[in-house]
Amino acid sequence: MMRKKLVLLLCLMVTSVGWVRAQQFNGGFLAGISASEISGDYLAGPNKLGIYAGAFANLYIAERSALQMEIDFVQKGSRKIPGANDTIPGATYDYKLVLNYINVPILYRYDWTPFVSVEVGPSIGFLLDSYEMVNGWEEEDIYGGPFNFLDPGIDLGVSLRFLMNWELNIRYSNTFFLSPVRAHAGNAQTFFNRGQLNEVLSFTLHYTLYARGKRWFE
Repeated sequence: MMRKKLVLLLCLMVTSVGWVRAQQFNGGFLAGISASEISGDYLAGPNKLGIYAGAFANLYIAERSALQMEIDFVQKGSRKIPGANDTIPGATYDYKLVLNYINVPILYRYDWTPFVSVEVGPSIGFLLDSYEMVNGWEEEDIYGGPFNFLDPGIDLGVSLRFLMNWELNIRYSNTFFLSPVRAHAGNAQTFFNRGQLNEVLSFTLHYTLYARGKRWFE
């Protein structure tokens, strides 16, 4: 009985490997900028700019449909730039929150035309480190409590192909509301507002370094 199960498992593995090898597979690198804010810290945004860089791979499951996975380094956070509306006349208030994440999006991608693709899917972020600064001095827990290690979210984006292997990707990412990145100050919450959320608008260039098989639009 055990031998039959092992043979069946081996057959399934061989079949799966053969199916993957038969599909169109692409991989490459991406780099750009992120514009982010923390929803719930009462600061307007997105004013915090950061780095967005990583690698991607996608596997076509139909002529125009693909599953894409990325491993990205993303700088998120929030920023209050001193201005004329500061509450204390003659004083400045420069606030910066930096959150460094490893983000892993898993996206469904659809090629609408040879030049335009849309994407949607979940992502999970792993917090590497964080710090808050006020007027150049590092502070802690200014607008809320400590940050959670995980940042589950939803991503929605569009890619514009301008050369065969080059794309401009514009993506909006938001933390899933049931799992905020940290609690509000004072731990105030409701069912639909449980804490502070990351919001990120990114602009990245994607370069396809490796493509196995001929793509449908070539």
